[in-house]
Amino acid sequence: MPDLRRYEGEKVDILFDAKRCIHAGKCVGGLRSVFNPDGRPWINADEASADEIAEVIHKCPTEALSYERKDGGPAEVAQAEVSLAVDKNGPIFVRGTIDLRDHAGEPIQVGPRAALCRCGASKNKPFCDKHAMFLNSGEEFTAPKRIVIGKNDTPYIHIRQGVTDWKRGKVFVP
Repeated sequence: MPDLRRYEGEKVDILFDAKRCIHAGKCVGGLRSVFNPDGRPWINADEASADEIAEVIHKCPTEALSYERKDGGPAEVAQAEVSLAVDKNGPIFVRGTIDLRDHAGEPIQVGPRAALCRCGASKNKPFCDKHAMFLNSGEEFTAPKRIVIGKNDTPYIHIRQGVTDWKRGKVFVP
């Protein structure tokens, strides 16, 4: 991944994938001493404990932020059940383990958190790049607020030209 940047700290390294960031602000609002958009570099992994950093990174809805611990602390583990939360005029936020495949059936790497595009305008499909914010179509995307799928099921999400459906099964992006 060419856009993956590593910010090294004594007890934890923070990884940032700019292509997946939708500027939700959970990092800056959660721990500004570590995630400071005015600072250079904007991430300083030694400004808080590894536990505090992990707690804030778990709130990032897109997995643009992840971490590697050096202090022997636990790595992030996907939650047992899969949940899908739909943001009005925004992405589908996924938490948990999903099997995401491209149009050819090849796996797409997804961690325990993702924001999937549902407007069709993202330049980083199947992931949201918040491009819908800049669309002038006036069309609203509405859906249920949250769907929880049991820990033994995997969601099926079909994204095509701005239309999204989900069922049980595999995730497929044509």
